[in-house]
Order: sequence, then structure tokens, then C-alpha cells
Amino acid sequence: MSLHPRRRRTKLQWGAIFLLALLTGILLVLFGFLKVGRLIRFVPYSVMQGFLFSIALVLVLGQLPDMVGYAPASRNTVIALVETFGAIPSWEWQATIVGVLTLLILVVTSRTRIGPWSNLAALALPTVLMVALGWSRLEQVVDVSPIPRGFPPFSFPHLD
Repeated sequence: MSLHPRRRRTKLQWGAIFLLALLTGILLVLFGFLKVGRLIRFVPYSVMQGFLFSIALVLVLGQLPDMVGYAPASRNTVIALVETFGAIPSWEWQATIVGVLTLLILVVTSRTRIGPWSNLAALALPTVLMVALGWSRLEQVVDVSPIPRGFPPFSFPHLD
């Protein structure tokens, strides 16, 4: 059972995503040949640091509702965050435990001898806990999309 209903993408949207990825790759290669990266010298370090921090913050705040098993009505990150913290009794406690445990394992073990393996430990240990305790209500990959067997055939999308 999926706790978060996902929107299916249309063929037009998939074509647009493919085209965006293709154009992005072409531009990155072109900028690399033109040595555009040299221009970063003219951007102050504090501006670049603030920009990267704000991107990280938006990514983390956008994942918080999923981590606690809550589906906010708003798609706006800030409003969804406020709505998520306003609905703490509606949080899925199993998802919250798994999410917090994953973060704790990642943070605590990243600076130890097993640091290179901390990502694997943060993924494996909560997964084993979830299976061992029989927490079947948590959203899994299969709930979001079926896992195909083998590789799909290569084809270009129809760009009408």
C-alpha cells in the first residue's frame, strides 16, 4: 500500500525530460570545451557557499514529509513544511523511526573507522529492522513503480 499517491507522467512529459537532459549534457560539454568554469573566480566564495547551502536546504526540507510518512496538500516547500509540522499526530511513526534511525546511523558512523561504509550501514540496518519487525505499511520501491527485470530496449522518444 502506498502512503503517498504519485502522479504518473505522460509521454509528452517524459519526452520533455529526455530533451532537457540531452540539452543539459550538450551544454555542459560545450561549456567544458569553452572553459567557462574559469568565470567562477569572479563569484565571491560566500555567495557560492550561500547558494549551495540554500539548494541543500530546499532538498532536505522537500524530503522531510516523505521521511515522516506524511503527504502534505501543498506543493510549495515552505507551506508543505509548515503543514507537515502542524500534523505531527498524522505522521506515520514507523516511517519516522526508520528515517531518524537512518540519519543517526549516517551522522554517527560517518566520522568513524567504518565511515566509508556508513552509507551502506544507514541503508541496510533500518531495512533489516523494518523487515524483522514486519512493518509492511512503509512505502517501498515496488509501491512507487514496479521493478523491471532486465534492461529496457533502447529507443528515442517521439518529440512531436
